[in-house]
Amino acid sequence: MQSAKKPACFLFVLFLCVSNRLWAEPVTDATIIDGQTYFCSQSGISVERGDQLHLVYQPDFRSVCLVGYGCTSLLVGGGEPEISGQVGILDLTNGQFNSIQVARDLVYAVDVRDNKAALACADGSVLTLILPDFISNHVIHQHTATVTVVQFSNNGLWLASGGLDSLVILSSLTVETEPILLQDHTAKVECLTFSPDDDFLASGAQDGKIRIHAVSQQEQPMVKANSVRLIRTYTNLGLEKMASTESTSMMNDNRQNDYASIGAIAWGGIPETLVAGS
Repeated sequence: MQSAKKPACFLFVLFLCVSNRLWAEPVTDATIIDGQTYFCSQSGISVERGDQLHLVYQPDFRSVCLVGYGCTSLLVGGGEPEISGQVGILDLTNGQFNSIQVARDLVYAVDVRDNKAALACADGSVLTLILPDFISNHVIHQHTATVTVVQFSNNGLWLASGGLDSLVILSSLTVETEPILLQDHTAKVECLTFSPDDDFLASGAQDGKIRIHAVSQQEQPMVKANSVRLIRTYTNLGLEKMASTESTSMMNDNRQNDYASIGAIAWGGIPETLVAGS
């Protein structure tokens, strides 16, 4: 990675929400497949068509998270608290659902890259599985508290996770090295995203901060300290906890307010642009 390359230069801030008028219970996750939005809640998996929600499938375990798998399937995670962590594949074309128990506590977050799945578990473990047969259940690394978010890099070289322990942990998927612990946040990590070129990893947390790390793209990083380095922190973004309307406040708002946590971040279509929401 060239040292002269700049990190995200622009940060747009907005509030993200799911309308409560359709729901009698919290939505825990959502994803889009083929232009349709699928939601996850304790009632199961639903799809929004127009102004109506339609129940697609109700697993035999509590559904907590989901992500698109291929063009016609969903990978669903969940389980029963302190009893089991389970994942299943829902085929949207025929309604077939195949599942497996992978842990002894809830699966909180999932991600998919090609035929590999990453699972973030309430017991602190981060697992990988080969899909669609659920083989090679392997612990990549371990947090000291519940893992809340997990994501593959776009090139498949890295797997990142964040948790209640305020840590972001980064593991190489191509070479056996010790996981890299990024101890920059001071509260629960809510979201992670790699830049489209995988040169940067951004994380958002309940401390109201976004941290951006530069990530080495060498397939065999020899020195851990040189693989990942903190290059920028955004704070005081103008996202207030009690705000009820959309906000487009830019960074560097110096008002002494109780700022909300960073609940979602994504790299925008414009190069070097990061979008954040709460």
